[in-house]
Amino acid sequence: MGNQNVAYVTQEIADLDVRGLINELRKHLIDETSDVQREGGELLDGLEAEVSSGGTSESRIKLYLNGLAAFVKILERAARRDYF
Repeated sequence: MGNQNVAYVTQEIADLDVRGLINELRKHLIDETSDVQREGGELLDGLEAEVSSGGTSESRIKLYLNGLAAFVKILERAARRDYF
């Protein structure tokens, strides 16, 4: 049988690093429609506000990241549909 040990690992990321990533993501919204820009911007604004707040909530950050993941999947599907 295998080793039954489980390790829980957390990684601390500096606020500055996260804000830099958010700014990079914003650059990708520039060429999108106004609706996509608005929706993506709202998700990024919320994530940035949460990261910048003094009492960062891990669950709220996960919520924004899950929202961004769903948003990207929708865009990806739409791009594939328009491409083919």
